[in-house]
Amino acid sequence: CLPGRQEFAMSILFIVLIAATVNLDNFLLGMNLGTRGQTLTITSNLIIGCFTGACAFLFTTAACVLSGSFIKYANCFGALLMIMFGVYSLISEILEKQEIADLSIMTLKDTCLLGMILAINCIPPSFSAGMAGLNPISMGIFSALFSFLSMFFSNKLGKALIHDRFFRFLTPLSSMLLILIGIGEFFL
Repeated sequence: CLPGRQEFAMSILFIVLIAATVNLDNFLLGMNLGTRGQTLTITSNLIIGCFTGACAFLFTTAACVLSGSFIKYANCFGALLMIMFGVYSLISEILEKQEIADLSIMTLKDTCLLGMILAINCIPPSFSAGMAGLNPISMGIFSALFSFLSMFFSNKLGKALIHDRFFRFLTPLSSMLLILIGIGEFFL
């Protein structure tokens, strides 16, 4: 019975690693929003996490049905959206130079759009997890959990650092990192 437990432990470990890796860009995006003064509420964060978890569940489940060429297109689309968001953030930072007094909370529309963009980014790893036979329910739960945690802590960190003169360069830096991650995904 020990090999069954070992296989279960390894599959959970792989799911946790995939979920954590998929949500690294969520961490950068949360920090970017925080350094721009945008508050990510728990409700917004839960919505984004649900999008990510649902997408991870659906594409892990659908892995045996869809063809392998779909992964390439989904990865390119997710990378393109990430680059576009990074460029938008960088340009808006340069043009607007928002004051700290302009702090705002994300609207439901913005939250859903952001949730969909980040969910698209998890399609290729979720599809690969399904091809490897990993549990779709676990994949969805851990992806949602890591999305929530990474966005929550990085947004708080970004908002805490906004008042520090040394860290004012984080907004353009995090925008450039989003662009680089998007470009890197074209080659992975």
